[in-house]
Amino acid sequence: MAASVIISLAYPAYQFAYHTFLSLVIVKQTSEYNELYKQTSDIRQQLSLLKTEKEKVDGLVKNETTKFEFRKKLLGEIYNKKISYPMKALMLLEIFQLSNQNGCKVEAIEFKKQQLDFFVRNKNEKKITEFIKDLTALKKYKVNTEKIIQDDKIKLYTSKISIGLNNE
Repeated sequence: MAASVIISLAYPAYQFAYHTFLSLVIVKQTSEYNELYKQTSDIRQQLSLLKTEKEKVDGLVKNETTKFEFRKKLLGEIYNKKISYPMKALMLLEIFQLSNQNGCKVEAIEFKKQQLDFFVRNKNEKKITEFIKDLTALKKYKVNTEKIIQDDKIKLYTSKISIGLNNE
């Protein structure tokens, strides 16, 4: 009888001891979980602060980059105007000297952004052609003309010559 009482109390005693053991493990793991949760929430909070700070810095970098690009472009344009851009007066002088050598009369000049349109007249068609060849031989300019027209009333040949800068 004593053995049956001991055996019948052994299983509930085992269950009680195992429950106590599991309760201690749960308490320990719950405290670890609470510590880890507190650490992760702190880290998440720091990450959100860093994210907002990063967005502010990105905005500042973007503003400074646009300012820098504007200044870079402006300095490049100033450099091109001061150093690389040939003066129109020197271009005109050179073109007029060539027209005088070939006996061509410049009737009118139209200025566009990077192009000059010359309206040239001469009694001889070959002189206009030689003038165009001389301009092309300089290799400083892009020379283009569509045709040389003969005006029977005044017995002159006329041509519109477009001269642009050769950006090489």
